Amino acid sequence: MTSAYFCHPLDCNVTTPSAVTNPLIGGGLKISAADYGNFLRMIAGGGIHNGRRILTEEAVADLSTVVTAGLNRGAMPGVARSDWEYALGQWCHEGDDGNCSIMQSAGAFGAYP
Repeated sequence: MTSAYFCHPLDCNVTTPSAVTNPLIGGGLKISAADYGNFLRMIAGGGIHNGRRILTEEAVADLSTVVTAGLNRGAMPGVARSDWEYALGQWCHEGDDGNCSIMQSAGAFGAYP
């Protein structure tokens, strides 16, 4: 993998992708606030962006499904609370239904969107 295009279906304003030297998903996403907004609106819209399905409804639901309930945790970001659980790619506060009532990403590199 020498470059990454995250933006194609989300109409992001990226003209030159940067080289990926360490393809670890937790290593950082480079995206503008406007493009991140497109991504979040797509998630909030059930996987649809500008009338086009990008993710299935099931995939969007999977993003907020707790996968760590009852498991021991080896390492957590310093800002993470001990009652946080983890879903697919984000920390979450587990709701009564077992899904995330609040999703966020306490990043290891200082990001806290």
